[in-house]
Amino acid sequence: MNALRQMGMTIGVAFLGTLMSSEASRVLAAALRDQGVAKAPEIARYVIAHGVASSDSLIVSTLFVPAMEHGFHVAMMVSGLACALVALMLLITSFEADTLPSAPTETHRWRLTLLQSGASLEIHLQFCGLYNNPVKDCFYVYSPYPLFS
Repeated sequence: MNALRQMGMTIGVAFLGTLMSSEASRVLAAALRDQGVAKAPEIARYVIAHGVASSDSLIVSTLFVPAMEHGFHVAMMVSGLACALVALMLLITSFEADTLPSAPTETHRWRLTLLQSGASLEIHLQFCGLYNNPVKDCFYVYSPYPLFS
């Protein structure tokens, strides 16, 4: 479970960083183009990737911060929308608290189940087939999380 969490955080941070950089580069390139700077897209990509200290231009230094602010705002907006979507999915979907998943088969060696029970969310994670026996030798993780504290 810890590896899944770490992988999710790594991919999420990489995605949001890429989104922030590309938006900042796009806004900086447009602002430089409006100021009449030649090769604006190349300069913008270089400055966003290497930092404002990599440029001696006063125009680039002045336009850098607003471009980075825009990129950060876009990344945070996407992150907030993703969190709202997950929260909405958890609220809309009702799970049966009485039914637990059956043991995984040979084709399904792991199973993740989310169960909502009252004011708590239970996460059940089951890995099977660790020792070449797909039905036996299961590893089972159960984590209750209170939704309201």
